[in-house]
Amino acid sequence: MTHDELLAEIDSYAFVFKPKTALRAVVELHKPTVFINPIDNEIRCDDCLYEYPCPTIQAIEEQIK
Repeated sequence: MTHDELLAEIDSYAFVFKPKTALRAVVELHKPTVFINPIDNEIRCDDCLYEYPCPTIQAIEEQIK
């Protein structure tokens, strides 16, 4: 699932306002970014720098399936 698809999925849920907002904020922080290096271009999490999807995004995706 892409980052934008995950945000749309969160928006589609009928959560109570605050938990939905908090979850969306976490997903917005953990967005994919292209890191350019001498070997190749890598897509990494902008927040934690793990390969994207990072463990945080993977955990959220697992719970909303």
